[in-house]
Amino acid sequence: MDGTAEIRLKHGFRHDRQLAAIDSLRSSIEREHRFKTGFMGYDRQEVQACLDSLTSCCEEAQEEAERLKKENAQLRAQAESRKENEEQARAEERRKLQLEYEMQEGMVASLREKNSMLLAENQEKQVEITALREQLAAFRAIAEERAVHMDALGEKLEKLLNAKLRECSEVAAVWKTEFHGVVACESRLVAESPVI
Repeated sequence: MDGTAEIRLKHGFRHDRQLAAIDSLRSSIEREHRFKTGFMGYDRQEVQACLDSLTSCCEEAQEEAERLKKENAQLRAQAESRKENEEQARAEERRKLQLEYEMQEGMVASLREKNSMLLAENQEKQVEITALREQLAAFRAIAEERAVHMDALGEKLEKLLNAKLRECSEVAAVWKTEFHGVVACESRLVAESPVI
């Protein structure tokens, strides 16, 4: 329920109460003021007292009406003020929503741009990775070829070393035989030489 309807409802209740009060007053006047008849009509004092009472009631009713009129004007002003405040609040809310939407759109555009840049970088990295894989495959092929070549060289070197070792062993055996022969000759010479 908005503020205007609330004020109208509140004002309606008060107005109904006031109408009921006026009806009650009217009934009370009719019951209480049965004028006595006098010599030339009604008793003047009773009529004057009734008129004074009615005047007082009318003045009170007039004051109440004025008060209600002022209250009604105030309530209308409050309703207008609330309406303006609500419109301002709605406008502010719309402005905030627009700002949020623009900010979100800006963020989405920025993220899209970053995403495009990252995709481009990713593609470049993929190209680099592919090139590196090709180079690695080429290096592996070269390494395998060199490993086979090294195995062949190792076998040749082992055969060569074994041949040289055999040759050295044969030479050492010859030298050993000759050395033993020389030592034996020297021993005989020493044994045969005269003691001085």
